[in-house]
Amino acid sequence: MIVCITEDRASFSAPLKLLLLSLAKYCPDLPVQLFFPAADASFLEFLKRLPLVTLNSTPLARSTGWNVKPEAISTLLHAGHDDVLWIDSDIIVTRDFRHEFAGLDPRVLVATEEALWGNYSDANAWRARAWGFKFGRQLPFTINTGVMRVTRSHLPLLTRWQELLESDVYKQAQRLSTEDRPMHMFGDQDVLTALLSSAEFSDIELKILKRGSGIVQYFGLSGYTCAERFQNILHGPPYFIHSQVFKPWVKFAAKRQIENSRDFVDTLYLDLSPYTLAAQEYKADLTEPCTWMQPQSTTAALLRAVGFWYAPLVGLPIAILADIVKNANLSIAKRFYFKRNSLHDPADLKRSAGNAQQ
Repeated sequence: MIVCITEDRASFSAPLKLLLLSLAKYCPDLPVQLFFPAADASFLEFLKRLPLVTLNSTPLARSTGWNVKPEAISTLLHAGHDDVLWIDSDIIVTRDFRHEFAGLDPRVLVATEEALWGNYSDANAWRARAWGFKFGRQLPFTINTGVMRVTRSHLPLLTRWQELLESDVYKQAQRLSTEDRPMHMFGDQDVLTALLSSAEFSDIELKILKRGSGIVQYFGLSGYTCAERFQNILHGPPYFIHSQVFKPWVKFAAKRQIENSRDFVDTLYLDLSPYTLAAQEYKADLTEPCTWMQPQSTTAALLRAVGFWYAPLVGLPIAILADIVKNANLSIAKRFYFKRNSLHDPADLKRSAGNAQQ
């Protein structure tokens, strides 16, 4: 197995270093292929302590951002690697995960469960239907591509995934605001979910790293639920912590004014991130400013101390309130979600698909 990581933003050098350092600590003999064209002299000096990391400083030819996955993975597979583990650059490793992948059949694709938010469900395989694909199976949730194990047997899937990400209809959707973008084209993982639900690829066996036990998808107030926290207290931390969507090293790069009560809660919750708590172990190894790791408010400092700087306990009071609100509004959220995606109207799905298959 070889790890594949890509990043094209120079401002993400700190989280990239955190991922590499955590990999070196918990999986010290695992080789890494890193695509990072923005690497500067400081980063090159940092890599000298990580001999198993190979830097590819030339940008990938066809893709950027979150759409880079199929091209990056295919590049390594075509280069002769049989088993590739993709990890997003905004993830930190918290323990050795290799036994989860040991002995797997090459035909098994490994991915993760999506975070609990409005795009979590793929009820009735609606993404595949929205693309106009023939139905193959229904997945219990959206496939999250933060961590993926892919082999050569999946090259046809990667090729098809790349084709759709390069299609005109998808590129046009990406130019729209997140409020106006069709949800089956919201991002790369929505396209992959559609493909895996289609008849063409429904025979691919999946292994899912679940929220809580396998990965913390830290996004929104349901990013680390009470159930996940208690599971980690009893059975140990997850393998991966994903700082999904909102990044503390971005949001806390400079002091900012809190806009309203919701902004206060969201900011506080991000300030209590288990990603940040895990990152502090490597603070001395970074040359970048790490002020984002410090509590950004007195409330955050107090809650970190009350939780003994232990991730499952830090932020637990907010998680309890979030769980109460989430459960109370579950039926309302479901109705809104289905309405937002026009699942009640097959004609809408047909119109949204357009010429996606062309």
